[in-house]
Order: sequence, then C-alpha cells, then structure tokens
Amino acid sequence: MSTEPQILPVKLGSYCTIYGQEWVATGHDKINDEIRFSALIGNKHFKKSISDVSDWVNSGKVEFRDRVSCLHKLALVSASLNDIERTAWLRRSDYTKAVRSLGNGAPKALAIKTVKALFEKRKATLPSEVEPNISTIYKWKRRVDDNHGLYAALAFREHRHLPRAMRIHPEVEEVIKEGIKEVYLEDVKTSYLNVYDWVTNELGQINADRNLRGEDALHMPSKTTIRNRIVAHNKIDRDEAREGVRYIRKHYNYGGKTEYAEHIGSRIEADTTYIDCFVYDPILDITYKPELLVMLECATRCVVGYELSYIPKGSEKVMLAVADMVRRDERTGFGCIPDYIVVDNGKEFDNKSLKLFCENTGVVMDFATPYTPNGKAMIERFFGTLNSLLIHKLSGTTKGSVIERGYYESEEHTTYTLEELREKLDVALDIYHLKNHTSLNCSPKTKWDLLEEQRAPDFLDYETAMALGSHTVQRTIQTGGRIEIDNLFWYSPELPQILDAVLEKGEKVTIAYNPSDLTYAWVIHPRDPERIIRCEPVNRAYQSGLTLTLHNAILEQYRNLEIESGNPEKARAMRVGALKELLDDARNSIHKKKKGRARIVDAVRKELDQQMDNAQNETGAVEKTSAHNKSPKQDEKPTPRATDFTFIN
Repeated sequence: MSTEPQILPVKLGSYCTIYGQEWVATGHDKINDEIRFSALIGNKHFKKSISDVSDWVNSGKVEFRDRVSCLHKLALVSASLNDIERTAWLRRSDYTKAVRSLGNGAPKALAIKTVKALFEKRKATLPSEVEPNISTIYKWKRRVDDNHGLYAALAFREHRHLPRAMRIHPEVEEVIKEGIKEVYLEDVKTSYLNVYDWVTNELGQINADRNLRGEDALHMPSKTTIRNRIVAHNKIDRDEAREGVRYIRKHYNYGGKTEYAEHIGSRIEADTTYIDCFVYDPILDITYKPELLVMLECATRCVVGYELSYIPKGSEKVMLAVADMVRRDERTGFGCIPDYIVVDNGKEFDNKSLKLFCENTGVVMDFATPYTPNGKAMIERFFGTLNSLLIHKLSGTTKGSVIERGYYESEEHTTYTLEELREKLDVALDIYHLKNHTSLNCSPKTKWDLLEEQRAPDFLDYETAMALGSHTVQRTIQTGGRIEIDNLFWYSPELPQILDAVLEKGEKVTIAYNPSDLTYAWVIHPRDPERIIRCEPVNRAYQSGLTLTLHNAILEQYRNLEIESGNPEKARAMRVGALKELLDDARNSIHKKKKGRARIVDAVRKELDQQMDNAQNETGAVEKTSAHNKSPKQDEKPTPRATDFTFIN
C-alpha cells in the first residue's frame, strides 16, 4: 500500500462561491475520499467527492481562492518571528536595501562595492558578521521585487531554536561586564587593554581567595574577548558615558539634517498637533479640541495621509495615518510607501505596530533631535499654513494665543462637528495642493505629477497595511470556532476543524490583530505557519473600524456607569443575604428533620389508638351477650394501647 500523501485538487482553507454563497474547504475525509465544505456564514456544510471537486477545478465552473493574500501571509509571518529569526531577517533586509537603492540597471561591480562597504560598517558593531555572496543578495532582491517591494518576503523561519553553548564561565562574564562598566564607560580616556588588566586582576584575586587551581580555577579571557564585548555594547550608550549628552545630540542628529528629497517618498515628515478649534459632539453633548496627525511628503509638499479624530496620541492614531498614507487616495491620487520618515520624540511614534510596519516595508524611521523644530521644519511650516488658510477662520477657533483671541469665547461659538470639520479640512487641502508654493515655484499637485512621471511610487491596500503592523498573542480556540481578545470575538468555519483534528487539549494558537483596526483577526495555523486563516468579526456593526483604545474607553465607561448606578452594591448585599439564609438552613436542617419525624410518629400513634378503640368497642358487644354463659377469667390481661409502645426513630 502506498504511503505517499494524497494530493488534493484544492487546498484546505480555500474559498469558493456557489450560487452566491461563500464556502470554505475545511476538511478531508480519507475514508470516504471526500472534501468537506462549510458555509462562511451559518452552520451549513456538505461533502463532495474528490473526483467531483477535480471536475469543478478543471472545468472552471467553480473558482477557488485564498482568503488571505500572499502579502498578508508575509506580514503576519514576520510578526511572529523570534529574536534569532528577526536578527537574521533584518540582516538580509539591510543588504537588499543597499543593492535596491542602486536601481535595476546598476553594474555588478558597483553592487559588490556597496555590499563591501555595508559589510565593513556592520562588522564594526557586529564582529560575528559574515559577508553574504552577491548572488545570494540578488536572489533576495528578486524575492522582494516579486512581492511589491515588501521586505517581509525575506522573513524566513530558522530551524535552530536553541542558543549555542556558552564557552565562558558565567561568573567570568559577570566580571567582564563589571570591568567594562567600571573602567571603560567613564569620561576618562581608557582602552580595552585597561579593561583586560582590571578583569585579570579581579579573577586572580577570586582564584586566590577560593584557593582554586588547575581545572577548578576561573580561566582568564583573552584580549580579543574583551574587545568583542566592548564592541557589542550599545555605541550610543558607550559614547554618552565617555563623551557626554551634548556629543550624542550633535553626533547622532540625523533627524536634524534636513536632506534634499529627490523623489516621491524619499522623505516624509510626521507630527501631531491639537486643532486650534473646538468641535461639538452631539451624542456626549461636549466640546473638545481634536488631534490632527499629518504625513507630509517633502519633495512635493503634498499631504499623503492624515488622521483627525477624538483618538488621543498613540499607536492606533499613527497606524491609521500610515494606512491612509500607503494607499492611493481616490480623490486626490496622493499616497506612497516612503523610504524615510522623520518624526519627533513623542511616545505615539515609539510603538510596536509602527516598528513592524517599517521592518516589513523597508522604511527607515528617524527621530528628530529634541527641542529642535528645524529637524522637521516642513511639517511645522505646514501647520502654520493650515491655521492661516482654514483653522483660524472657523467659528469656535482658539486662535494662536490668548492675545490674538482676546475676548472671543471659543466654546460658546462652537459650530462644527467632527465630520463637518473633516469636510472643511479636505476642501482646505485641495486649495493648498492647487495653490502656488513659493519654495517649489509651482503648486504641490504640479510637482507631484512631474515626479510621478520620473518614478512612480508604490502603494498598498488598507487591509495589507493593517496586517503589516499586527500584534500577536497566544489564545485557545473556543468551542464553536471562536477566538477572543479583550471581550471581542472572531470566528471562521476552519477553526472547529483545527480544534478537533489538529490541536491537543489546552494547546494555544497564534492570533494576529492590529489595535488600530479590530475588524479582522488572523490565525496562524499551528502545524503550517504559511497557512493564514482570516477570521470574521462576530459583531461586525461594532467591530468595523474599531480601535483598541476606543474599545477600552467604552468598557471603562460601562464600568463607571454601573458603579454610579449602585447596582453592584445592591447585588452584593442580596448575595450576602441569600448566602446567610442558605447557611441558616444548613445549620437548622438537622433539627427540622427530627421535628418532622416526631410529627409522623405522633400521627401513627393516634391512628393506632383509634383503630384499637374501634376494635375494643366491637368485641365489647359480643362479650356482653355471652356474659351469662361464661365466667370471667381471673388472670385475663387488659388490651394493650398504642401509647404503651415505644417507637424507635
């Protein structure tokens, strides 16, 4: 009998449309040689023989497709890498970026020279760096080009998961770390040789104090080991300890060097600010100032993405603006996957979602120097233009300062809602893009059209952008094929099959989700990491476009309302009262049982006495008729009564 696995005509997890309804291939019945299909919505399912399914595929009557695209798979696989796999992935990405920056027609000799320079630069901080072959880098480049420029295509899984065995005693390692901290990370000019002398002296004293000799003694590290440990140390921390903070700000001030942007996406500046205008929320009946996050393309001065809402500064707001930036706007045509983004030091830009997005797309993110607005001067100037063009002319504006506002009561003149403010902002951006820009000598729209002819930018769809910044968690699949994160639920017809046939009891699966948009969640198959299952929201009306921050705020509001209502205290008092009654019943149950038995015994006694009295009356009449014929016996005993007996309970 052949042990080769059977090749199915369709891939499990593939979707198809039959008579307007979507079905998914969820299982393979090896005994009956059939494929099981489950409805995407509802509990219906049916089985079809493999021969019939093959006829469907060959004839083209039914088209099968993957629910999750290849780009989504690459993004989600890269989000689940461990530290070793991520380090190798970033290494491949660095060399591939260097070669791709030369263009498609660059000579091979120039590519080799570029790779050599990058290798020397990396080797200065990573002594274990190995120079890759140029042919290997070209393979990596073709893989990235075939996947729309996404560096997530270079995210491979490693087979080695255990770290290499340590060849130096852990106590020696601690002495080396202490030596680097005490000797090298000081403002006094020292070298690795001074650290070596300090370490050998300390180890010699330890061996002498413990009387350790021969194989038992702590071995002295070599000078190369000391030098490698120093090189592996964070260079910024090393220079900060030796040179000071001012040297760090000046030497590593990449964000402050406003370089000339040559093509679309070569430099993007991003920043967040409060709108100088109050808006009215008719649902909550409050007025507030919304926050605006803008992505400005420096080569054309075009706004390629923005996010205006009640969402405070955070990862959700940043990722919504990024998703708006990387997709092509249907109304204006602006948008791009950038090469370089400059942001300020706000905590909203230091988040996991944005880091994953940059690693997957090859975007370089840089932080501007603190307290130096000229590090991103273009976005700061755009905010001033927007204020003079629109914001300071709206009803309810707060102007630029108290002096400019004077006695104008901004909150009392609040007129616009958030949606109306977005419409006004879109009109103002259209005017800005068509207006002549003094530094360009033309309008931003004209500059965009000219540069787009020279080098067209790349774009992504919204869902792929969300998947590129996904977070991963470990969860169990619930009965019925549901997954849950923070009281939100998703489902897929494939999950029950995985729960029953693949997972062991209590085993968890990896779930990917984006806190900026909780519409969908993705499950990575526990046995096939390349297979990604997209899960639909259970409550689509609530979860569509929902952010994690808003969801937590809604839950917190419900909790506060419940506390204010006093219902928890009432319920707690009722539970305590019911518990006391149950405890009293438990204590008195023995006495109640005894009293019940006593009542039954008394009733039985009375019934027996009544029956005996009736029987005595009936026999009394007979005795009187025969009294003349018989004489009473002297030793005759009286008839016993029920009260004379003792009943045992």
